[in-house]
Amino acid sequence: MKSGIRILAIEDGPFTRRDRTSLAVCLLGRDGIVEGMLSFRVTVDGDDSAERILAAIKKSRFRGQVKMIAMNGVTLGGLNIIDMPRLHRELKIPVIAITRKRPRRTLMLKAVKKYSDKKKIDLFNSISKDADLNRISGFYVQSIGIKKSEIDQFMQTSLALLRLGHIVASGIVRGESKGSL
Repeated sequence: MKSGIRILAIEDGPFTRRDRTSLAVCLLGRDGIVEGMLSFRVTVDGDDSAERILAAIKKSRFRGQVKMIAMNGVTLGGLNIIDMPRLHRELKIPVIAITRKRPRRTLMLKAVKKYSDKKKIDLFNSISKDADLNRISGFYVQSIGIKKSEIDQFMQTSLALLRLGHIVASGIVRGESKGSL
């Protein structure tokens, strides 16, 4: 992949367990420049994150410009698991999920099983099977559709966009930003 591609970074806003939906903010940028923003809502602990992401991208004027998706982990709005393989398959672009801590498959599976939702369990297992897990620049990165050697050149921009997305989403929901990625 060439440098300077446009990355769509997706971050959710704060929510409580009483909330029915959570705000998701998507920032489009490259080389340290934010070029656009999308937003939508996902169901807290639901199963509509991939649908909402695809709908937001497909109806956006940025549709043809998005060359990679970066996310903070594999969920939005609690346990609304993002179908990374589906995003990659339908959009034909790389998808990465970045976390500070190593993904703890057993804890996540335990949380998902609490909902007794076979669809979520199967989706989580699919992501675990299809996504590569690497440690890059001090972060853990699950990726589909991109080589480890290529991810490093996009980490700085991805992280900057995710941090800014976190600030924007938090500021909108709470009235002021709080915390960091």
